[in-house]
Amino acid sequence: MFRKFIFFIVIIPFLLNAQHTIKGTFSPPEDFTWAILYKITPNTMMYVADTKIDKEGNFLFNLDSTAQKGVYKIVYAIPQEVYNFDVIYSGEEDIKLSFTMEEGAKFIASEENILLNSYNSEINNILISIFEEYKKPQLDKDAIMSLFEVQRTIQNTFEEASKGKVSSAFINASKHYIPTNFEDIQTYLTNRKSHYFKPVNFNSVTLQESSFLINRSYLFLTEFNSNNPETSKQNLQLVNKSIQETDSAFQKSFLYFLWLDLMNTEEEIIANYLAEDYLITLAEKEGDTTMVEQLTLSVTLANGAKAPNFLVKTEDNRGTFAQNLYDIDVSQNYILVFWSSGCSHCLAEIPKLQNALKDIDPKKYKVIAVGLEDEPYVWKNKTYDFPEFIHVLGLGKWENEIGKKYGISSTPTYFVLDQDKKIISKPIDFENLIKFIEN
Repeated sequence: MFRKFIFFIVIIPFLLNAQHTIKGTFSPPEDFTWAILYKITPNTMMYVADTKIDKEGNFLFNLDSTAQKGVYKIVYAIPQEVYNFDVIYSGEEDIKLSFTMEEGAKFIASEENILLNSYNSEINNILISIFEEYKKPQLDKDAIMSLFEVQRTIQNTFEEASKGKVSSAFINASKHYIPTNFEDIQTYLTNRKSHYFKPVNFNSVTLQESSFLINRSYLFLTEFNSNNPETSKQNLQLVNKSIQETDSAFQKSFLYFLWLDLMNTEEEIIANYLAEDYLITLAEKEGDTTMVEQLTLSVTLANGAKAPNFLVKTEDNRGTFAQNLYDIDVSQNYILVFWSSGCSHCLAEIPKLQNALKDIDPKKYKVIAVGLEDEPYVWKNKTYDFPEFIHVLGLGKWENEIGKKYGISSTPTYFVLDQDKKIISKPIDFENLIKFIEN
């Protein structure tokens, strides 16, 4: 389940002379608490207003005559780069919508938004029909060409209907390849790929002020992803080539949010190619050290990468011994858990982890527990409850160097390593860790 807003936002009197409104209903209402409205610009999101969602799920934003037309973003949960959707505001109409996590935003009133949503729905449906026709054992060339003719009619109809509207930029830029003569599936896919960005003007301010360019690029990278590293890199090269005529600030912002989308949908391999081949260098040129550190850490902790090394000190009746993580050789796999003796979630989950592993051969999984602590005494006493774990003390808590190497910002945090200390899983919570172990 997504994370609700957990902070209080002070409501600021805004746009008192209301001219138009954006209103709607979130469902189910108990899953939503706040909505925030932003005006999107090519490089930033400017705060406009916020509103509490009532117990029926209703929300309302008032816009006055000074509100600029263009694309706005409604954020309804955190992280905000994931839980949001775009709204076109023409400056001439009220907007009414309903929203569910399963179906997204459905517009009830707003010619601009209804037109664009209808276009996207009809185009997606005809593309699905085309691919389904291609999958049939016996190809019906006439049927396939008829579907392409329907696609052409849909495109032309909506381009004509959107003339003079904000939605026109999106409908024209969304045009997919349409062959004039029958093509086998491989030829069609090759031509579809080469045509993908031809209708798209990456310098269009309207497109830059929306999620469109990122979404279309994300779909390109995932649709034509063959799980071949060289193909993925070639696809990224095409995306990067498409933005070369835009300014560097937009390029950095665009590639960063594309990277976030890829990471959030677990397309980690492509995301890391993007970071290593383009984005880190761009962030360095722009002097954005925070972004460089974030991207570098992500690449360092990618699945398949060797986990950062650190010193492990252990004690037995012979004394204290120190060895590197890489030198530990007592199991086929290792569960690396960052915890704290002052963390209530940790104190609930660590015993569960101990219990889950009691019937598993210790040569299959060994727990290395790194305690991020302000002082050692409570932690030391607590370690006696888990004698089968390898315990590591990380003094300095959030400033501890081991925790920094692993980007730890909350506890408990889990990593699963193989025998060679390569990262094979990064479970987001205890339940996912247990699922991984059981599978």
